[in-house]
Amino acid sequence: MRNRHALSLAALALVAVASTARAQGPAARATAAAPTTAAATPWTAKSAGTYDILVAGTGNDDHAEPATLVIGADSTGALTAKVVEGPRNDEHPMTVEVKGDDLVMKSQTNNGIMTITVQRHGDALAGHWEIGMQQGTLTGKLHS
Repeated sequence: MRNRHALSLAALALVAVASTARAQGPAARATAAAPTTAAATPWTAKSAGTYDILVAGTGNDDHAEPATLVIGADSTGALTAKVVEGPRNDEHPMTVEVKGDDLVMKSQTNNGIMTITVQRHGDALAGHWEIGMQQGTLTGKLHS
């Protein structure tokens, strides 16, 4: 139960989950990109796009919450990011920093600072999130 609780808090902090997606099951997980050992694709202004992501807590019986990660670029070419979730398409802007092959995004939440770190492998994303002592993984792919 503790892992489900941690996922719920993290999902709320990340994407303001308004309803669960437990009914998604294996079909939703199949839409996520599988992690790869290939070299990561560098993050540039050309990385802009909409990514369908699945956010999971560590050891949470394989349950994942769907969301959308929108990567953009401002007029100077600097990357921007926001998470979009829920039936009302709630938007949650995040600060963005490129550290080598990692895209590190942060957002202040009621539970502390949420940090999401992802690498891109072509059109696929793989990474992790943390907020306080809670953590988990995320996978995704460029929306087609």
